[in-house]
Amino acid sequence: MKKFVIFASLALLAGGNVGLLAQPAPGEDEDPPNGPVIVDENGPGIDPAVLEDFNENFAPWLQPPGLSIEGLPEPIGFELWKTGGGPELVRAFSNELGAWQAAERAEAEEYSKRTGLPLVWEFGLPVYGSSPPREPISFVPRFTAVMIGVEHGHPVYLTSFNTEAADTIGTDELWTTNSTSTNGLSGLNLNGEGTQLALWDSEGDVLTNHQEFVIANGMDEISSRVIDGDGVSTNGLDAHSTYIAGILVASGVDDRAKGMSPHATLLAHDLYNDFTEMTAAFANTNNHFRISNHSYGRMVGWSGTTNQMGWPYPIWWGNLSVDTTQDYRFGFYSKYSQPIDDIAWWSRHYLSVWAAGNERGNHGIPYGEPWGRRGLTISTNRYFALTNEVTTQITNGSTTRITNAILTTNPANIPVPPANDFDVDGGYDLLGPYAVNKNGLVVGAVHKIPGGHGALTTNVVT
Repeated sequence: MKKFVIFASLALLAGGNVGLLAQPAPGEDEDPPNGPVIVDENGPGIDPAVLEDFNENFAPWLQPPGLSIEGLPEPIGFELWKTGGGPELVRAFSNELGAWQAAERAEAEEYSKRTGLPLVWEFGLPVYGSSPPREPISFVPRFTAVMIGVEHGHPVYLTSFNTEAADTIGTDELWTTNSTSTNGLSGLNLNGEGTQLALWDSEGDVLTNHQEFVIANGMDEISSRVIDGDGVSTNGLDAHSTYIAGILVASGVDDRAKGMSPHATLLAHDLYNDFTEMTAAFANTNNHFRISNHSYGRMVGWSGTTNQMGWPYPIWWGNLSVDTTQDYRFGFYSKYSQPIDDIAWWSRHYLSVWAAGNERGNHGIPYGEPWGRRGLTISTNRYFALTNEVTTQITNGSTTRITNAILTTNPANIPVPPANDFDVDGGYDLLGPYAVNKNGLVVGAVHKIPGGHGALTTNVVT
């Protein structure tokens, strides 16, 4: 039987290196592959119950020094990761994520059929007649949301978030300034040459033959620096996906459209099956991206007006059965947060970048902009809210339930959630479940600064 030197230090148990918890005595064997075990041969005052609890509930989760959970060296370089089985592990994990996302999608489709709520929901600005009573006569589509699952009886909808952008963060200082210049203003001459980025965005495809993406190879042969990574979408081309692709890699045919990496190539996908595609694409040895952009997230709080049900009223996405004044999903680490962290853990050398979606617009409804994702000026007590199995229109305490387009009235005294639900916490709790991941990079929004940033006072959070 092995003899171990036991370090009974609470400090080490709380934060020390695994190798210091239970080290082999001089001349003895190393720890077993499944982790260290405390053996108390002489019983120097250790409570047997504590010892048993440690060996059963704690020791199995510890690894020998230098190894990760799956047995790969840690830390590990990219080449060693590739040759040491990293891609195979990521592909296996991708299959698990694929099965999970397929089940989520199937649940969403069944929910949609049962309740009448659309899988793809279009939101827009109401267009009013020119004379009283100024009832809405049409809608101008502004954005869409897609249902990708169901959580606690509520549908989960994802929607898109949003060149002064390059000016604002100073990317233009890194570019080659023109065809004859060898350096940007920084002297670094960075333009993405020879690199690849990845994109998951919205519910449709990028316009790959846009003038900012195409490459003329001579003899009338045209190719694109944007590659469709997951096939033609049934939803067709998408303006938001194309817009974000332009921010990333537009070449600058029009100087105002020049992207962050104007010579890079882009592997583009829609947001469906994003988690399984992220891992599969990274493990594909034909790809060489290390970073991907995700400008979308879950619908939370106040978000949008609707033309789907025929009324230009704002929508409250909080769960009224949980809280009638706040949407608990702000800052909530959910089953849609964890996969992002797991992907970073398994992939080791891949970083996904997510929009915080931290808008705090204060918009008039129904006559104003419908994008008040974090706050609305409610000029009426009429609004939509989602409850289990139904969509509810609440009008001055009267609840209209909408199921399969059949309207019935059920009186209810449900208070109107605060116009600015974030005010309850003084402006905090602005992140949805996708943005609270820990291992990705989450980017908050500031107002654009044409001409570039100066003093800190010029940077204003949205």
